Amino acid sequence: GTIAVMRQSLYDADWYAKAQAIYAKHPDKNERVKENSALSALAQARSSQMHFLIKANDELAVQRAIELSSEFDLKLWIMGSGYEYRRLNGLRKAQPFMVLPLNFPDAPDVSDPYLAAQYSTEQLKHWDLAPDNARELVSAGIDIAFTPQGLKDAKHFRKNLALAMSRGLSESAALAALTTHPARHFGLTKTHGKIKRGYHANFVVVDGPYFDADN
Repeated sequence: GTIAVMRQSLYDADWYAKAQAIYAKHPDKNERVKENSALSALAQARSSQMHFLIKANDELAVQRAIELSSEFDLKLWIMGSGYEYRRLNGLRKAQPFMVLPLNFPDAPDVSDPYLAAQYSTEQLKHWDLAPDNARELVSAGIDIAFTPQGLKDAKHFRKNLALAMSRGLSESAALAALTTHPARHFGLTKTHGKIKRGYHANFVVVDGPYFDADN
């Protein structure tokens, strides 16, 4: 249902833009279209090739977002779910910009056999593989950035980033995901993303390497 509404909204925006253009050209021969600010904004976003950020709650939603962007020729950004490692082929082909949360699942409590039985194999597997997600996307050639969205405590951001790095995400890829990738995709490479004269600067001072969560 959600995808159907999204598709219809995009079709409506295209129709609205064409109807407005026809009326502007021939106002004496056509009925004026009722003003709709939402469709107008969506049509403007389409005509100016703005990026569309779609939140995907699982890897199947990612595939639907890719198919939608292909149908309407959208410049696609995806707010990821952490499950992207389960279906990389579509992402590898589409190459969207991925914004990744670092809210990994908590370790399952298996101290009691009755509690342990409540966890499905799927839950256990995701707990084990979730920290690999960023590495898998980078290996597929996809630009990523990180977001603290979904974290119960913002202090876990660097801890979880360090965990992702312990699972193979390189320091250079992690640094790019925090600096140059978001700057480039937001069109801010001339003012953000680097420590350079004339650039906006935000410093985090630590007593050792930034990616060591104990510092």
